[in-house]
Amino acid sequence: MTHRNILIIALKLGAIFLFINVMETLPNQWAESVAHDNEAFSYSVFSLVGLPALFKVIIALMLWIFPNRIILSTVPDSCVNKESPEYFINLNQAFISVVGIYLVAFSFSDLSYFVVLKSELARQFGGELEPQDQAAFVATCVELGMGTLLILGNKGIAKVVHRLRN
Repeated sequence: MTHRNILIIALKLGAIFLFINVMETLPNQWAESVAHDNEAFSYSVFSLVGLPALFKVIIALMLWIFPNRIILSTVPDSCVNKESPEYFINLNQAFISVVGIYLVAFSFSDLSYFVVLKSELARQFGGELEPQDQAAFVATCVELGMGTLLILGNKGIAKVVHRLRN
């Protein structure tokens, strides 16, 4: 089995986890949003709950349907055979990229939530994000940066990990 097959399995597992996350959190978020007496808030349920969930499902579908394209765009040498002496180095780089893709996928969906939340708060109440939401927004931005760094810098990180193991 080449590490491309392993990466396809990893991306498809990530898609499953992302979809399960949506199915796990959506009913509770929907119920909390609908339970409010404020009529203006009930109109924004789709934008606050449904839109981020829809975005997560779209990302999960992309990970499920196009894993080869994603792998080839981040790990160009993903066709290396198992017999190659560089197999484990390339596999290590590939898994670092997969973790980066996973972080980017989750952070994009979380960013969509915060963008919609901020716009709804500004539109309905003229308010800003609360401190805990601002902190979560910053954490999501850091997560996006870390994921991007893992995707773009996977070779350097894999070399550091390889040196630490030896």
